[in-house]
Amino acid sequence: MRSIRPWAAHLVTGLRLATAPALVWALRSDSFRVAAALVFAAIVSDIADGRIARQMHAESPLGRWLDHCADIVFLLAGLGALAAVGLVPAFVPLAIAGAFGFYVIDSLRRSNTRTLIGSRLGHLSGVFNYAILAGAVADEAVGRVLPELLRTVCFAAVPIYSAAAVAARVMAGR
Repeated sequence: MRSIRPWAAHLVTGLRLATAPALVWALRSDSFRVAAALVFAAIVSDIADGRIARQMHAESPLGRWLDHCADIVFLLAGLGALAAVGLVPAFVPLAIAGAFGFYVIDSLRRSNTRTLIGSRLGHLSGVFNYAILAGAVADEAVGRVLPELLRTVCFAAVPIYSAAAVAARVMAGR
């Protein structure tokens, strides 16, 4: 058991990363219920990997990098596929990619140890990003029951909270 300890959380994270191509396939094939199940599994794995690492006292900078990379790959794969089929505006994945890129560059610039430096607003942005993906996929899976105005407001919020997370990092760096 001891030899798997450092890798248990990484395996959970890796599963999330490995499901990204399946999510793209499901979305491009109009298999929205399969896509919804994959998004749900990704959310559960995102919650679980950190808890597993903390419980096993196996937190590490590598684990943090893997977690964030799995998140961004999964989110951009899903939202990019939805944008490609016209169900999400293209600015949604672009805003998320831009904010994440800034987060990585700023963390590397500010950290001597090359670790990611998180923030509460950045974490909330990540939660909202998963909510946007989950909401869009679930709405398609059940036959578009959300009002169009709600969808529009949610999509329009993405560049706003992404920009707020970037601005907060800029202000914190001063």
